[in-house]
Amino acid sequence: MNSESLFPLWTRIGVNFPAFMPSGEEPLIEELIAQTSIVGRYEPRLIEGMAGWIRKHGDLVNTSLMHKHIANGDPAVIGLLLDILDSKESAKLKHLTKYCSPKKQAEMLFYTAESSPVMKAQAIENEGEVNKRWNLYYVSLRIKTDAVLGRKEILKRNPNLARRALFGAEMRTEILNFLLWKGSSFPAEISKSLGYRYHRVIEDIQGLIRDGAIIDTVTGGAPPTGVGGTKNFLLLREQKETMATSRSRRPPTKSGAFCVVGKKRELKISPAFYDYLKIIPF
Repeated sequence: MNSESLFPLWTRIGVNFPAFMPSGEEPLIEELIAQTSIVGRYEPRLIEGMAGWIRKHGDLVNTSLMHKHIANGDPAVIGLLLDILDSKESAKLKHLTKYCSPKKQAEMLFYTAESSPVMKAQAIENEGEVNKRWNLYYVSLRIKTDAVLGRKEILKRNPNLARRALFGAEMRTEILNFLLWKGSSFPAEISKSLGYRYHRVIEDIQGLIRDGAIIDTVTGGAPPTGVGGTKNFLLLREQKETMATSRSRRPPTKSGAFCVVGKKRELKISPAFYDYLKIIPF
């Protein structure tokens, strides 16, 4: 991955890089952040654009997925950025800094400054606590929020992020996004592809079937009477908090309840949910 391939991806999700056309495919933001934390040290515009995007739209980042991708990027760079960003949209990402490790010795954030004794001296002279904490120094780091599109424009261009905005940046939404992309799947494949623990995936699949968002083609799949239907999706935001509370009190679901002898459990998006997506204004 090089900087030329990352610019179109950031352009797609709303960072203004006029010299680049938006990517044809919506990126996974957590993976893009990890890649940019490495490649962006060669190209400051990427780091600054990413910082602006996170400050403005960090609430669309899935913290579980971001935790998984930290190891695929530069943990010190990710930790530094999450540490210095101070918006309400990025606040929920602060706790991820405990999974990031600082550099073993002092380094310049941008490699172009490594060969300049003057810039190094200036960076050390202006060091703050956050620089000492991550052992990363810089002369200037602009948080380019003015170069990032507003929420409405971003959601129009990126359906996966739009569903996160509507249903929350959590596992249920990622399961829906995965099934919308793939067409059909089964619990083990979803768990492996998304990097979530199997029993957690099973719990959310149960909830999505109950709410009529997905159907189970092995067991017949029609949601119980009175549960499914387009109108039910309008309650999903309200249900999130209730489910999160009740989940912590529920015993782990036995995976045996999802086994069908000689068959795989195939899950698909329900027709009702497809109908619901048609009325979303973005």
